[in-house]
Order: sequence, then structure tokens, then C-alpha cells
Amino acid sequence: MLAMVLAVSACLSSANLTGGNDEAPSIVSGEAGAACTADLQADVGNCGACGKVCANQANAYGVCKAGACAVGCNTGFGDCDGKPETGCEAMLATDSNHCGACGKSCGGARCVAGQCQPLAFGEVPGYVSAVTQDATAIYYAFSAGGNYAIGRLAKSGATGHTEVVTGIVDGIASLAVTDTEVYWTRASVSPTAMPPDGAIRRASKTTPSVADAPWIGALALGYSDATVIADGSAFYAQSDRAASPLSTLSRAALTGTTSVVVAQGLKGTINTLGVDGGIAYYYASGDNTGVGRGLYRCPTSGCGSASVLVPGVPANSYLSLLSFNGPHVYFSTNRAVARMKKDGTEYGVLATTENNYGSVVAYAADTTRLYWIERMFGGGPGADVNSMFTCPIASCKDGRQQVLVSGAPRYVLVDDTAFYILAQTNTGAGTATTVLRVVK
Repeated sequence: MLAMVLAVSACLSSANLTGGNDEAPSIVSGEAGAACTADLQADVGNCGACGKVCANQANAYGVCKAGACAVGCNTGFGDCDGKPETGCEAMLATDSNHCGACGKSCGGARCVAGQCQPLAFGEVPGYVSAVTQDATAIYYAFSAGGNYAIGRLAKSGATGHTEVVTGIVDGIASLAVTDTEVYWTRASVSPTAMPPDGAIRRASKTTPSVADAPWIGALALGYSDATVIADGSAFYAQSDRAASPLSTLSRAALTGTTSVVVAQGLKGTINTLGVDGGIAYYYASGDNTGVGRGLYRCPTSGCGSASVLVPGVPANSYLSLLSFNGPHVYFSTNRAVARMKKDGTEYGVLATTENNYGSVVAYAADTTRLYWIERMFGGGPGADVNSMFTCPIASCKDGRQQVLVSGAPRYVLVDDTAFYILAQTNTGAGTATTVLRVVK
């Protein structure tokens, strides 16, 4: 009978390998001829075959994944080129092409401690009074030398400051854009002017033009009254200018000029307004004693004098800068930024100013983070200081971070990839506004 002989390969245990994260492994001992019982799919000393060692590399240690050698990165480093033989070549704390994570580019800005820093990519030659955005550009109302205009700046930086509407002869109180047009409001020249002379104007947002006649005129609009463009309509608030004013919320379809009343009989002025999911939310300041103050809601189809008071907001809160994100409504209140569910439940303060002498100037929020600007009052001429902050929404109290910006930040916008800061600077020629981008 013919005898059969099996050849048995040598096997190494990962326990037979030495070397730290920055050293190449060495074989201490092996038992030649012993049966190989290692897990060839995961054993770093026998990866895919008995005796095949996954070596350490620069800033990396060898690992075995599915029978193939790879590397695990030391803390703070990344294998961003995907080549095990080069180790973990990227220092995530300072690499502007891999800032905090492989593939996260700062778009030309510096990377510090794994965070992209602000990068100035445009300048507005004047004082900015209102801002808005679409997917590709930032729009702003500005004044310089007594002239008023609306400008545009591409978020990519591919095109600089471009004037979209010129020849505006009065201050711009608010600003909004649709896919094709830009809308702005002119407040009544006199708070007691009757008949009123406020107006909503519009123009093409892509074809430069001189300001046209009012789209809707003879409106009692104040600088504190709110106007928004949403759901194919312009929603605007106006008061009757009485000593204890009553306010009305109206809407006009963008395809026409006819207005209809949404809500009326609200005490005080409506200086905060937002529309989401077919519901208008607005804050009424109340009468001189505070009666009627609060956040209200009404279907955009109209509710007459039956606005519903949203519960949950403290009665002494003065709301402004209303916005929406998912199931929540956000707003600034006194010295804080707060949010709650749209039904009025789960009210909570996300962030507060650093001391009792501050106020929230502007804020923006995405699904995970809050961005805000606060002003600390210094008590003397020119002593006020604006500062920019951000924090995770889930842990704002413990995760507050300052974003260092040259100049005085006044506005912040956010989209899916970055947040944008408009910071005012004073030059020998007057006021200018620098626009900065920070990759998230």
C-alpha cells in the first residue's frame, strides 16, 4: 500500500511579534513543522498565509483584515492615500486637505487642531444691512457713500462682488430671493405717515438692473416689521402706527400684486416671522403693558383674528431671528438662542451670551450644530465687541468654541458644506464688509 505524507507549514502567533506603533515587528520564535491553527483572516502574524506578517509602517501599526494586510493609524494620523506601504501619512490636526478626517479639504484655508479656519473670499464695499442666500451665492443689501444697492457673491469664490440692483434711493429693511428674483422692502419714511409709503420691490437676481417701481406699494412697513418669501408668496406684517398699535399679517402671491389678510388684530408689532409647512409663525410684541406678547401661529390660508398662541415660550422672552430645522423652530431670545418643537413642547435654551451685558446679533443652525454671533457691550464709545461661536446642538453647554474672525462679525449663514460670516471692518475710506467661508 502506498503511504501518503502531508507537509505541515510553520505558523506564527501574533504573540510572537514585537515592536511598538513606530517599530517594524520582529519574529521572536516559531515552531517549524507545527500545524498552523491561526485565523488566517485576522491574525497579524499569519495574514492570508502562515508566517505572513503585517508590518508596522510610519505612524501606523499592521493589522490583518479579511486575510489581507492593512494598517491601523496612530492617534491623530490618517491613511488618506489608501496605500498601506506609506503608513498613515496625513496629520489630521494640520493637513488642510485632510482636516480632522481624510478627504475633508478646507478649500484653501488653514487647518488648526483638526478644524478648518475662516477664509476671506470676498469683500463688500460698504455697510451691509440684510443678507440671504441660495444654493450657490450670498446676496446682501449694502450702502456706500449714501447710495443703496443689492449685491451678490458666489460661494465658490469664482466670481467676486457683483452689483445686482443699483439706483435704490432708500434703506433696505429686509431681503429675500427665489429661483429667479430678489425681493426687498422699504420701510415707511415716517412711522406716522398716512397714507403709508412703505413698499416691497423686486428685480431679476441674475440680470443687473436699476431699482424698479414698487411691486406692492402703500404699505405701513416699519424697519422692525418682518417680511419673508415662502410657499410662492410674500408674507409681510404692518401696524396701524397708533400709540398701542395693532398689527396685520398679509400675503401676496408672487405671480400677482393682490394681497389677502392672513391674521389681524395682534397687539404690538410683528418683528419676527417665519413660514414652514403651510403654517406662519410670528412674534407679537404686545401692548405697552405686555398684554398680547408671545409667539403665535396661523395657517397660511388665513385665521383672521384667531391666531393661536404657541405654548412653552417664557412670557418675558423677546423673540427674534426665527428659523426652522426639521421638527424644531429656532429663535433668539434676549441673551440666548433657544428652540422647541413646533407644537410648543420641549422648549430649551441652547446657548447664552457669556455675560449679562451681551446680546445675540445673529445665528444659524444645521442638523447638528449651532452658529451664533454675540455682542458684548463695553460701556463706552467703540468698546462693543462682536464674537463668533459654534457648538454641537446636543452639547452646547460644554462644547462652545469661538471662531476667530478679523473685524466685527455681524451675519452668519449656513448650508450643507460650510458656514459663512460677514464681518464689518472700518477702513480709512469708510466701512467695508469681509465675507468669509468656513468648511464644516
